Amino acid sequence: MTYAPGTVVQLDPVQYTGSALISLGDNIDDSKIDSSQVVVRLVDGNTYHADEFVLSTAASTLNGTWQNGTYTYALNTGDLEWNTWGYTWNDYNSGREWSIMGGDGAGDYFFTFEVSGIRYDGKELDPVTFPVTVYCYGRTVTDLALSHVYEANTYDASYTSGKQQSLVPQWTWYTEGAESAADKPYLNDTYTDYFSVTWPLYVNGADVTAEDVQITLKSAYGDTYTLQPVNAYGEQEYAVASNKAETNIFVTYQQWAPRPVYNKMTICVSHNGIQYQKTYDIASVAAYMVQTGGGGVAVDSTVTCYNYYGLLEMNENAAGSATYTLTTEQDGTTYYYMENADGTSALTADAAAAKVFDANGEADCNVKVLHNVVFVQTRMGQTEQKTVNGEAVLFQKNYSNRISKTPAQIVKDKGAVLDDGFNLTGSYSNWAWTMRYQSGWTTDTAQPTGLPFVQYPYGFAAGSENPVCANLLIPAAGPMGKLPPL
Repeated sequence: MTYAPGTVVQLDPVQYTGSALISLGDNIDDSKIDSSQVVVRLVDGNTYHADEFVLSTAASTLNGTWQNGTYTYALNTGDLEWNTWGYTWNDYNSGREWSIMGGDGAGDYFFTFEVSGIRYDGKELDPVTFPVTVYCYGRTVTDLALSHVYEANTYDASYTSGKQQSLVPQWTWYTEGAESAADKPYLNDTYTDYFSVTWPLYVNGADVTAEDVQITLKSAYGDTYTLQPVNAYGEQEYAVASNKAETNIFVTYQQWAPRPVYNKMTICVSHNGIQYQKTYDIASVAAYMVQTGGGGVAVDSTVTCYNYYGLLEMNENAAGSATYTLTTEQDGTTYYYMENADGTSALTADAAAAKVFDANGEADCNVKVLHNVVFVQTRMGQTEQKTVNGEAVLFQKNYSNRISKTPAQIVKDKGAVLDDGFNLTGSYSNWAWTMRYQSGWTTDTAQPTGLPFVQYPYGFAAGSENPVCANLLIPAAGPMGKLPPL
């Protein structure tokens, strides 16, 4: 639906509620529990920064009642709000908000909360953490899956590193991916990573197989994943080929999800009772941007936010430029304001000759880079008076906003640096909607029940058959046709 300029569409506010049970164990005397100094806080995690959010005072404490050593911590609407760092607006459709494109890429936000300061019988207990997930349901774009078909990485089983044996084991890494080769192993590209162990002269490695190799991925937030020769999807994640002099490990695993952000890979090879191990710095997720606000409705002063993840130390170079020109209508002709070389003003019908003004300031587009967000406001119906040939002329302001940049452009322009575990290759944005998963939801998220989840056209239950993939007829009613039963 197209709305007329100035239309404000009032939507239902986002609501959420949930609880976590905090337990101190069995045989606890509630009278000995002191939670008066407790602090509950959000800590950094995958796909978010803790200071992106503001936790309410009520949700930052445990001021309720303990029962048999347990406490029910509740999180209600308004307890976890987006931080705007003082940037304000008046339009309802503006700002930072929960997005079906945010979180894990499908609107599921996985947070980690920490509780500290609980005392029992006069002794302060160690801090503990617990997970909080906010599910934001909406269109999962499963119908775009045909353009994101998973293609397995391949490898050359005859590959060798070319290293000569010596008195010590030697590790070598190789990839055909040019970007990765100049940096570190990338898990989110379509190139196999080759890891070689060239054995010492006194070691015969011919009998080393995939069962003797363990490859573990780790994130900065405690997430781990051990690769499998063949995973639950029937995909090969690594393979091994050995001869007397060398063992070659072919890591074909592809990471499509934006979480966890794995930044370390440890390869352990067990041979004749000895473990040979090496840890590599890796990148597994492409830095990305999630747009919020704006609302898609043309209203003056609507604020759009470009939220970046995988970038640190963002500065003003992370934002593009907002500009405007001035026009006026006279006798059916559009004239632009221009300034001659000597500084005198004039009118011209040539748009290319128009003077271009900076619009980044607060009176215009109010472009600001705050933390990991670029803010910009839409301006409409603005005017400016100029004197031309001794006469006052009222001009219309014509804005051009080229504010958002790709993460790669931001890094190139020195507007930020890459966070650990991220790179500037590949794409995260449609991973949950691919034929690889046959699903519009993440593999670790259950199908929603009891919430405002609409069956059509929002996605598929995990494991159900996708009619596009099955070559079923697709009626004109929608891009995906009739969904299978949930």
